[in-house]
Amino acid sequence: MFSISIDSTFDASRREQVSFVIRYVDDKFGLIHERVIAIKESPITTGKDLYSLFVAIMEKEKLNWKDCLVGQSYDGASNMRGNYKGLQAHINRECPQALYVWCHAHRLALVVKQAVSCDSNSRDLFGNLESLYVLLWCSKKRAATFREAQKKHSDLKYTQQHAVKRVCTTRWNSHSAALNVVFKFHHAVLQTLEEIKNLEGVTDATVGANCSGLIEYFTSRRFY
Repeated sequence: MFSISIDSTFDASRREQVSFVIRYVDDKFGLIHERVIAIKESPITTGKDLYSLFVAIMEKEKLNWKDCLVGQSYDGASNMRGNYKGLQAHINRECPQALYVWCHAHRLALVVKQAVSCDSNSRDLFGNLESLYVLLWCSKKRAATFREAQKKHSDLKYTQQHAVKRVCTTRWNSHSAALNVVFKFHHAVLQTLEEIKNLEGVTDATVGANCSGLIEYFTSRRFY
């Protein structure tokens, strides 16, 4: 008997990757084992498509899931936990003993996120980090400008270049990663925003205003 956990995320090239992890107890010692059995790209992540991918993986690994699957754990997205069209519903129709449990790690991340969001300073911090990510990530030219800005600072000359990180609601460590990049490359971030403001802000008032707002925030005492 075994249980399965499935999750999806974007990789560095912005392609959706779906991981399949099984947990089982060995017969000899009664120890719990956890194994990654597959990581597959899936641009479409509806419940039905994920179910088809799940069945294909089970067949490839020769796992008798209809008789031996006893548990399934995913995040709380509708394509995963939906009662009618979610992945767990498709599996339950063929394997009713496979109990669905909302992943506790995802639930904890949402609780922490909600607790932190009760403070207006925290909301502004992570909101501006996400705005910075959207501004730089949507354009290859802006991303290149940020990389060049990192090279121009002598104290960062031999430091590996980084991209801005996204603040993800289901992964709390993404908040730390996004903040650390701005702390580590603070001067480069400000220089990049200034260049975008001066070059693109002249013809695009929205971009110019966004850059001005981010510069003002990342140089304010509220940020520090």
